[in-house]
Amino acid sequence: MREVADPVSCSSLRRVRHFVTALGPPSSPSVAAVGECRVKRILIRSGKSPLRVATPTEFIHQDLIGTNTGNLLFGDSAHKMLSAPDTEVVSNGIRTDPSARRVAEINERYDAFVVPLADAFRPAFRASLDRLSTLVDQLTVPVVVLGVGARTGADYDTEPLRPMEASVKHFVSAVLERSASIPVRDGSDDGHMRYRISRLRERTAVANARIDKRAREAGELRARLAAAEERADGTGRRLAAAQRELAAAHKRLAALERRVGGIEKRAMVRIGPPSAAGRAASPGATGRTDRERTDRDRTDRDGTPGAPSKITRLSQFPYE
Repeated sequence: MREVADPVSCSSLRRVRHFVTALGPPSSPSVAAVGECRVKRILIRSGKSPLRVATPTEFIHQDLIGTNTGNLLFGDSAHKMLSAPDTEVVSNGIRTDPSARRVAEINERYDAFVVPLADAFRPAFRASLDRLSTLVDQLTVPVVVLGVGARTGADYDTEPLRPMEASVKHFVSAVLERSASIPVRDGSDDGHMRYRISRLRERTAVANARIDKRAREAGELRARLAAAEERADGTGRRLAAAQRELAAAHKRLAALERRVGGIEKRAMVRIGPPSAAGRAASPGATGRTDRERTDRDRTDRDGTPGAPSKITRLSQFPYE
């Protein structure tokens, strides 16, 4: 039986075999000459297949995300990219089993081992990286790493990673013996991360400029508010002074009214009440003026006719 590894050739082979089978029985030499097709089986390091729907309990108890939901992003993406006709992709799980039994199983049942990674070169992942290197060392099938990088700070200082230098070299050497190359994340993470950091710094500078502008505007508003409050206090003080002046003016007016009332009373006492005849006569009938009526009233009171009145109007009396 002849095995065909190429998925395209395998599909074509199936179509040819179906056509030849229609011409003769399966045991005929023409059908046997077409050969058999074998499906490729790829083992991938991922928590689960993207086609599997897991419950939250399964995610936690089986550690299907490797304590980080971001692992689902590149794990599921790699699984979908590798899924093709005549290809079966099987999830190996997050945890690595470098035992001899597992190694023999992988070498026997699978055609390749695919390892999607992220920032695997970090101290916290060193033990897992060593177990993965031990597993790769024993494999006879091709091993493909989809993206790997180092975790560093904003200054890209790799000195903290020096203690795990041997582990990184071991892993890279083991993979390169079974693969042509190792893709790294975004050009060793430098180019893309530097671009992102520069963009972040630009945005931070713009945000800081806006904050400074808003702070200046707020300071100006506070100064204007303080000036308005000061003017309001001055206005309040002037209003209180005006109210006090108005109250004093009311008091002076009341005193003046009392003095005028007293003057009027004294004037009435000196002049005397008007006679009944004078009250009854009208100016139009007699044609006399007020002075003449006053003289007549004085004549009626003290018997001195024709004497001019000493007081003709209240305005002649001085204020006391």
